[in-house]
Amino acid sequence: MVCGDIKGTIEQKNKIIKYLEMKGYEYRFLPNNIYGYILYLKGKKFEIPNQYGIYYYIEVKLPNGITLYIMITTAGNIIIKKGGLDRILYFENWQLFSIIHKFYRYQKKDIEDLEEYEKYRDKIEEIINKGFSEGDINNLRSLFGDKYKKIIRNWYKYLKEHPGSIYESLNNIFDKLFGRINNY
Repeated sequence: MVCGDIKGTIEQKNKIIKYLEMKGYEYRFLPNNIYGYILYLKGKKFEIPNQYGIYYYIEVKLPNGITLYIMITTAGNIIIKKGGLDRILYFENWQLFSIIHKFYRYQKKDIEDLEEYEKYRDKIEEIINKGFSEGDINNLRSLFGDKYKKIIRNWYKYLKEHPGSIYESLNNIFDKLFGRINNY
């Protein structure tokens, strides 16, 4: 989970710990370099975490024998990957971001999810009508860049196959994000 700032990250960690303790779940904090890289330079071993900023990794043992791993991180943190660096983005309206991201990926599971969400028309309408904050808009533009065309293309494809879809109302969001859109 991604929090908007350091204070929110610490508060979220405290809420989760309080909940885990209330439920009696066994948990432990994992070291922050648990997912890091190990480099050997001139005979010295360096352990480099894959993330920089305020974050927590928590391992939870659930009663059914399943182990759950929770990551709580802060917007703006940097993640190191083999292919480069990524910055963690926080979205106030993460539900709307999730819907739009499904149009970006647009795999079979994403389409099934979008169809399932159609059953909750009022809730989806509320999420869409809430829209994005200026911070969300800036994050979306930096995340997708020119790849927004793929989102619009998949959105049109979905609407063609699902006439009367609740997602027709995304046109206002897309106009605000990407400027006036044309049919693809």
